Amino acid sequence: NSNIALLNDEYGVDINVIRNSILQHPDSYLRNTELFRNILVRVEEELGIPRNSGMLLYGMHFLCTSSKKIIESKCQLLKSFGWTEYDVSVLMRRHPPIFQMSEENIRKKLGFLMAELGYKPEYLATHSVLLGSSLEKRMTPRYRVLLVLKEKGLLDYNFYTAIIKSEKQFLKIFIEPFKEDVPGLLELYQSHKGCSNIDAISS
Repeated sequence: NSNIALLNDEYGVDINVIRNSILQHPDSYLRNTELFRNILVRVEEELGIPRNSGMLLYGMHFLCTSSKKIIESKCQLLKSFGWTEYDVSVLMRRHPPIFQMSEENIRKKLGFLMAELGYKPEYLATHSVLLGSSLEKRMTPRYRVLLVLKEKGLLDYNFYTAIIKSEKQFLKIFIEPFKEDVPGLLELYQSHKGCSNIDAISS
């Protein structure tokens, strides 16, 4: 396939990375090579993602599936929360998949992270995993646990650091050591996650 050759030969993208990308987003590769090349040029020029970035293929898929009107609408949404053009461009380079989320999803996450937790745009732009995390399944449940532990004077922990922990790590650090001090802590966590049991707790 000439598109694969283009990425591998001219952009230096590892063939295994390309294969994984194709498995995830096959439709993005079903374009003639000239159009495909133009999209890659736009990834660099419009999104500011360099060709040696691990985000190159994500940016390519993003442009393949999003119109300029949709992209501009998402950018305006961020700016309505006080983001500058620079903040938006940093987020775009670091995590283009965020711009593929629905506007409602982005708005809810910004409301939680900025209004409730007080994060500033420049921090969120450079710690994009926060906006990339599920509000219902990850951020809210973990925040509620951290809040209880802090209110009881047991632990005061950085929210971002807690978010990037794996499920098993989070349970080991924030749930298991405090089960006796805070009865019902696991159940609180489970209820916010919308589940009735967590296998990792016993692993």
